[in-house]
Amino acid sequence: GNVPPPNLILLTNQQATRAAIQSAIETHLKARAGKNDTVLLFIASHGATYPVDGKQKGFIVTYDSNPEDLSASGIPMDDVHKLFENQLTSVKRLLLYVDVCHAGKIGQIVPRFDAVNKTAERDLTSEDVQMFGILAAQGGQVAIEGVDFGGGHGAFTYFLMRALNGDADLNRDGKVTMSELSDYVHDKVQEATARRQTPKQIGDIDETRTMAVTTQPGIDLKEYTVPTLVARRSLTQQRKGPSPPAVERVVLPLTASTLKYQDPEGLIKRFEDAVQQGHILPADDPSAFTFLDALSVRLKPEEYRAEAEKLRVALEDRGQQVLLTYLAGEQTPQKRDDFQLGRAYFEAARNLTPDSVYLESRLTFCQGRVAIFDKDYQRAETLLARAVGLDPELGYSYNGLGIAYLERADYDRAILAFRDAAKRAPYWAYPLHNMALALAEKGDYAGAIRTYERAIEIAPHVFYLPYNLGLLYQRLNRSADAEASYRKAMTIDPGNARAWNALGSLKAAAGRNAGAEKYYRQALERDPQFLAARYNLALLLSASKARSGEAQALWRDNLSRDPEHLPSRLSLAQSLAQSGNDAEAAREYGLVVAARPDYVAARLALGDIDTRMGNPSDALGQFEQAFKIQPASAEILEKIAQGEAALGRTADARSAYEKALPLATDGGARKRIRAALEKLK
Repeated sequence: GNVPPPNLILLTNQQATRAAIQSAIETHLKARAGKNDTVLLFIASHGATYPVDGKQKGFIVTYDSNPEDLSASGIPMDDVHKLFENQLTSVKRLLLYVDVCHAGKIGQIVPRFDAVNKTAERDLTSEDVQMFGILAAQGGQVAIEGVDFGGGHGAFTYFLMRALNGDADLNRDGKVTMSELSDYVHDKVQEATARRQTPKQIGDIDETRTMAVTTQPGIDLKEYTVPTLVARRSLTQQRKGPSPPAVERVVLPLTASTLKYQDPEGLIKRFEDAVQQGHILPADDPSAFTFLDALSVRLKPEEYRAEAEKLRVALEDRGQQVLLTYLAGEQTPQKRDDFQLGRAYFEAARNLTPDSVYLESRLTFCQGRVAIFDKDYQRAETLLARAVGLDPELGYSYNGLGIAYLERADYDRAILAFRDAAKRAPYWAYPLHNMALALAEKGDYAGAIRTYERAIEIAPHVFYLPYNLGLLYQRLNRSADAEASYRKAMTIDPGNARAWNALGSLKAAAGRNAGAEKYYRQALERDPQFLAARYNLALLLSASKARSGEAQALWRDNLSRDPEHLPSRLSLAQSLAQSGNDAEAAREYGLVVAARPDYVAARLALGDIDTRMGNPSDALGQFEQAFKIQPASAEILEKIAQGEAALGRTADARSAYEKALPLATDGGARKRIRAALEKLK
């Protein structure tokens, strides 16, 4: 920006011979540099390593260097090191920019990509010279050049000049500091080269030091265009050999580093668009956080806080939606992912305002609810108790804590927690519902009924309250009261299939099959995905041999919707076996065993079918696996004995019967086993 022209020496192309460079060092630097001066050395050239006395030495390749003998025709980096260490001892500081590298292999030269940059860093660092420098690339990387970089510069050189021209002046104070320069060059070279080239800073000077004043004349540069990346300054390119292949362009993900040099007004718009579109979590692509991070270095503190507040409000609003759904209770059942998402929203908002107890309590609550879904009840209790401590007036934290206790069958503590929730939220019915569940599990059915009645009085238009009261009445064999409650639930929400299914089960239990079938079918009309209603209907129809085919079709329908619906698969297998279709029954039982290897009943049923189908070895295998799970079962030992006998292994059969006899608790079983032993004699 303001270096006097007489203080500059510029050698380009055919001027940059070995002799001319050495002459400039002798006559310009040594003759003029004083103890308070800053020496700025910029090198853009080929770089290579060459063996000297058995060691790889770094060389700058000049215009007239012979690549086959760099020790005689190149400039050793050792010479530059010695220049500042021994010959310019009075120089105050050195600013060093090195855009050199090498590629390929010429003649007997086998350069190593990492050696040039490592040698440059080692040989150009002096403890006696206060120095700041940037190398074009890391070890193991090549540097990139092309016409897209201002007409033919290297990527490093081009963005270095752009930085000094003022593009790196992020805070727009008219000065480019050392830290702004380093960050800009690092970020822009990475972006332009798809992370194939990463500049490396060496040395250490005050990062607030001014490197350029943007009010002074800059360097004329052509514009930058997105390049096709090519390895730069390969020694092969000095000859007429083939050019290196183009490198595929990779589009980098948006990051704060790649965005922060863009126009602040444009960044603000992109940030606000991301907030408006709901891309507000750090993991979103694109994320409002990415744009906000970029704005943090472009805006004044008060401007940045105003933008950050927009994101915080959006995050809190989204998290609050999770809590509002929770307040609706079972009216809108929530899953683990709902609370995990709430946790993410509150955590992101908390990161913008770390001291907010309000956000911390909600974040901790969501974490506790996730732990309940994970069945990690101890952790859930710890988290939810902490949420209570952070904000003792919020009823939903007490309710969550009560659920954690309820899941562990700690009914007394659960009831107390639900009472605390109801006390803080007297018009919220959900904790009363949960309290009724705990009271019922404890055996206090009268208390549970009173609690449900109180909840219904508070929230007369909430479906799940009379529905669950109906389930409790049905459990107590109070069929008339159960039906009245179910019909009340139907009145509140006629489209909810659960009450119709429950009423169907009530009719089925009373032997009123026609009414039960009607209600099951009405439940399915309201919700075709309701597996329980279809399963119950199939179970009802299977009681009639003439309708077993309809039942099997219904179970298959369920399995087509959810292959892991175990009740449907077990009932289908049992029905197939009863109808004599052993092959299909065996297939269904086999799928159950594959999904649940510890399901003893399924293994025994499969073994019985294998026996009927004349596969005693397969049957015996199932019985033996079942015995490993239940080693004290006389029934299984008896089946093993029968399998051994079918295979002609009399001694093994006798041994199994003898083991079964003392385990049998039923007189009939003992008589049967003794008779079998007598036959084996």
